[in-house]
Amino acid sequence: MHVDRSRLGAMTYIAEGAEGRVHRLAAPPAGTGLAGPLAFKEIRTDLGAADRAAVVRAMEHAVALRTAMNPADRAELDRVTTWPLALVRQRGTTVGTLLPLIPDDFFVRTNPPGGRPRRVVFEFAFLCSSDAYLQANGIDRSGADDPLIRLALAAQLSYVIALLHRHGIVYGDLSLRNVAIAVNPPRLLLLDCDPAAALSNTRRRQLHSPFFKPPECVDSTVLQDLATDVYKLGLCVLRGLVTGAGVTQLKDPRVLAGTLDQAGVDLVTRALATRPGDRPPAKALYQHLESTILAKAQPPVLHRATVNRAALLRGGDVVVTWSVTGATRIRITGTNGLAVEIQDPDGHPNGYAVQPTASGNIVVEAVNDHGSASALAGFVDLYELPQLDLSHVVLPRTDVPALAPVQVPSVLSALPPAPAVSRPAHPVPELAVPDLWSTARALQPATPTNPALSAADLAADTTEAFRRAHRDVNDRVLGVLFSALQTALTSARKLSPGTGKVANP
Repeated sequence: MHVDRSRLGAMTYIAEGAEGRVHRLAAPPAGTGLAGPLAFKEIRTDLGAADRAAVVRAMEHAVALRTAMNPADRAELDRVTTWPLALVRQRGTTVGTLLPLIPDDFFVRTNPPGGRPRRVVFEFAFLCSSDAYLQANGIDRSGADDPLIRLALAAQLSYVIALLHRHGIVYGDLSLRNVAIAVNPPRLLLLDCDPAAALSNTRRRQLHSPFFKPPECVDSTVLQDLATDVYKLGLCVLRGLVTGAGVTQLKDPRVLAGTLDQAGVDLVTRALATRPGDRPPAKALYQHLESTILAKAQPPVLHRATVNRAALLRGGDVVVTWSVTGATRIRITGTNGLAVEIQDPDGHPNGYAVQPTASGNIVVEAVNDHGSASALAGFVDLYELPQLDLSHVVLPRTDVPALAPVQVPSVLSALPPAPAVSRPAHPVPELAVPDLWSTARALQPATPTNPALSAADLAADTTEAFRRAHRDVNDRVLGVLFSALQTALTSARKLSPGTGKVANP
């Protein structure tokens, strides 16, 4: 497809490169079927004949490659590249191509200290630039510092190269400077696609950016191919995921440990292999990076959400509990504006108390940077406690008769306090036990009660009776004492405390 230059209409100069000058078209040329903002890349008039012929040949070849694709593949190519759409001719000679214009969100403003602010393409190269370089040029890269955004961009670049390889196209001069990025959402555009060529085109002329030359291309006459594209892609993935000084020359994939798993590090290592045949296809890099992103960018999983009661009085608390994986915060919402956000989802193992303001559902939502999940914790009925007004209530009162005053007799106040009793102050008196024997002998009947007994016999009988009583008392006392002694001796023969041995009596 070609368009005559006279149909381009008004245009505005944008920038200039080694091969041409770029202009913005005010509107797409009528009748071409081309849509969207377009740019005209005009071949420089000061190029030598040989160089100009090579540029024209590359442009015509690139347009022919796109034209040969089916509509679906053309649409996909246009989505991820700034591929030449049509040739521009003047009096039958090719003078340039029409390209998609890079959208505004693929640009970033520079604000260097003491310099003039500019608007430049947000190159993939800015991802690996040192902080000192960014500060010196006043470039804000904060939107692309998230490791997942970098992984997404690396995966998309792998996808674009795999798409070209599926059509047998060699991109050639692949580097981080030939890729424009946007970060919200993360996406990219492959730039400078004019030199891309079919693998079958033996007249292709494709360059190497500094520090991107494959080992087999030390001889400049070697044609680039799919394997050289994969080598440069491996360097883009490696350097695009790392930041700092010297990264633009980095070739050691081991620094990706922690960003990629071991299989990913091994895959990038193979992409940088010295032997072209040892390198994996671009599609393998894309598939692994995509699976890595999906594993790291999952929304949270809310396993369970419950409330501890279904009914309560206004002003009461409902304890909401949940079980979640991968959440960074929890939201609890309910009827009539109930809304609580909790920043520590794992910090409330016993639940979180909320006060509903109306009857209705209590919903728990788990959130992270990649999505959310919600679940119904339960329905809560809120009841009003009737107001109790006692201002009109009259309680009965019992008539209690007046009691006479109590007078304490004055004599009670004059009594001394009860003395304290102690053994030193009040010793126990000794009690004298009467001598029963002497008492018995002293007893003499005044008059015999039995006339048959003489006074002497009666006295003897009485004396003998007291003697027997005395013996009985002594025997009983001695028996009690002996029994107590036997008990004590028996206990003494048992284990002596603390020794574990039998004590001798």
